[in-house]
Amino acid sequence: MTQKMPHRPPPISQAASRITAAALFLYASALAACGGGSSYGLGGGGGPYPSPSPSAHPSPSPNQSPTIFYTASGNAIFKYSLSANGTFTQQAEITGPNTGLTTAYGVALDSAGNVYAVNNSGQSASITEYAAGSNGDAAPVSTIQGPNTQLFGPYGIALDGLSNIYVANNSGNYVTEYAAGTNGDVSPISMISGPMLGAPMGIAIDESGNIFVTHGIANGGANAALEYAPGANGTPAPIALIPGSDGAAGVAPGGPSGYIYVSVDGISEFAPPTVGNMYGRVGNVGLAGTLGAALDSAGRVFVVAGGNFSTSTFGNTIEVFNSNLAGGTALYSLSIGAWGIAVQR
Repeated sequence: MTQKMPHRPPPISQAASRITAAALFLYASALAACGGGSSYGLGGGGGPYPSPSPSAHPSPSPNQSPTIFYTASGNAIFKYSLSANGTFTQQAEITGPNTGLTTAYGVALDSAGNVYAVNNSGQSASITEYAAGSNGDAAPVSTIQGPNTQLFGPYGIALDGLSNIYVANNSGNYVTEYAAGTNGDVSPISMISGPMLGAPMGIAIDESGNIFVTHGIANGGANAALEYAPGANGTPAPIALIPGSDGAAGVAPGGPSGYIYVSVDGISEFAPPTVGNMYGRVGNVGLAGTLGAALDSAGRVFVVAGGNFSTSTFGNTIEVFNSNLAGGTALYSLSIGAWGIAVQR
């Protein structure tokens, strides 16, 4: 089911000029691998992948409450609901000169429903926070911005259970963390960098505080993403690796049985390591230009598709799949310009 909703197309990012040919991260090989058909159990990594246990993927309830999600769409943040029968309804649009939104790529939520956006706007990069229920030309309740922040080409944003803020700084090759409730030109309380972390793009924190970062330059091998332990700081070694071709954009942990979903070679499903520290790919759907990814409380996978990281082109649809990616066919599809996505769980 495809539903077209009115939206304001976001502008092409000003950050494209900062992305060098040497750092054409994430999708250089993923886009090439995503042009074919969709499949479950086979994919761009050249596999067959082992099949997960059917019990790992419970079916969503037909009576579940609507899913609320937000998209980062350049100079706007959209709020939508998705009903149990597949109807998308726009509920809010944060946009206007007072919002401070400038090329917003990433979006995240805290437990109170406050909305956070990361704005990739050159030397004026920022993190803006909006009160729950904001709509229209709403001014942010806080703005993290300035030279002390060390924000440098940020794309992804995530919050942990304490509402500390984590940002993937693509141009800086590092992750920065800011204390909950901070405002202004504040310094990070921690930073993650290292030889394996190149051009980070997406970031997510699971319920245990583990930090998942997608990256675009596989300096440490062909890994789409890295997992770091809670509280990681400095140049720590990742505790686990997620395989893939030269990185990825979005990552969504917290799936059934500990599975995670990464927008590499389309959208791929990975099972936790059983031996060693390498996740195992167990499913894949080939989609062109996948960007942000998220899960709802029913385990459904939301992924932005139709974009192009190398030209900083936003995606043009949001595709929703069952958690097992069964049949490679989306349950629902929404036409909208977007990059990042956050689902209220």
